[in-house]
Amino acid sequence: MFSKPVSSITTEDLQNLLEERAVENVRLEFKQEAPSKNEMLKKLSSFANTFGGYLIVGVAEESDGTISSIPGIDPRSDYKQTINSWCFGGVSAPLNVEVSEPIPSPEDPDKACYVIYVAESDLAPHFINGRKGCYVRTDEQSQLFKAKLATQDEFLSMLERRKVIHSRKKSIVDRARTRFNTYVDSKYSDLGTRNRGIGARLSMAIVPRFPSKPVVSQLEALDTIKNRQISWRQVNFPRRQQGHLTQNDSALVLFPASVFSIMEFNIWGLMFYAMEIQEEYDEYSGIHLYQFLGNICVFLRHAKMLMASHDINLDMSIELDFEGIRGVPWIYARTNNPVEGPSSLLDDRFGIKLDVTAADIKNRSDGVAMELLDNILFSMNWPELVGDREQLRELLQQAYRFNFWDIPSEFSE
Repeated sequence: MFSKPVSSITTEDLQNLLEERAVENVRLEFKQEAPSKNEMLKKLSSFANTFGGYLIVGVAEESDGTISSIPGIDPRSDYKQTINSWCFGGVSAPLNVEVSEPIPSPEDPDKACYVIYVAESDLAPHFINGRKGCYVRTDEQSQLFKAKLATQDEFLSMLERRKVIHSRKKSIVDRARTRFNTYVDSKYSDLGTRNRGIGARLSMAIVPRFPSKPVVSQLEALDTIKNRQISWRQVNFPRRQQGHLTQNDSALVLFPASVFSIMEFNIWGLMFYAMEIQEEYDEYSGIHLYQFLGNICVFLRHAKMLMASHDINLDMSIELDFEGIRGVPWIYARTNNPVEGPSSLLDDRFGIKLDVTAADIKNRSDGVAMELLDNILFSMNWPELVGDREQLRELLQQAYRFNFWDIPSEFSE
């Protein structure tokens, strides 16, 4: 249940919680009755201030927090709007929460349950307005995780923890980019096909927004990149002709794609892909649009496989960084002949960041690819295609053809 969007949770999912005798924990709480505004904000802000979590309304629990029944509550047509209004106006900084539609109770179809999810917040600490304080999700004495006022030490610790986590995220992404540049400096002349130096290049980091603890061991990371491949251009991805490399807490594949490239997977859940995107042939020089988008799609599909392999269900950031792109045109083919498109006239480097969930990558990777492409095309001076879903779908079809993938009847948008 917790690996899918809140909007997709069903009565069967709730029944599974009951059959599995689920127990309240630091990221899960049951409420038989709908909480008041103040109580709801305490619960949700404490989740956001701690590790994120789910509040399920209409579920009864025993004294030890074990789920006991699912009686439901009377359905409320405006419940989602009400909760979001409370979270926007009653908390500073405002909370961003997801509220399900009414889910029929398995015990009484006339009653409903609601699942409310709030992610661990990068805007923490969140305060309830009216000097009602900052709440955290913990209770060391009773071992039942409840919302309670943060002490000064907890408050300072929370701020410090956020600082450490944000610093870690930045450092592992920066380190991966530095490794790619080091690889370029040391090996491009040996493995590249041109003497002019590397052209326009892309790095794509898919990383937990809050890398608070390792999600795999060092050996698991290495085993994963050794033994996990996906179908791609009849040669699979990542290719492994150049072998593997271990550095610090990371496992890497050198030259995993058909152009100069590198791939990294580390213990914190970072999945990093970097490659040269500029092609140079007798008839054209530039960024091949269909090949470029094909690579974005294969990176997303590969990351989806890695996350599924290790049950990584976290809030993620996709961070793209482009270098050396000034004056390098897009190349595409409306017929059989390559056509030169726009290029970036002023900026030689830019970055894009998109916050998503693991479920987004697993369930709607094509939609994520189109969101990224919208941002990329605008940033690189091709605004005519931005927001045109039909043209973006056509481009996605071309990317699938480039990757030698079957084109689905409907993309996972």
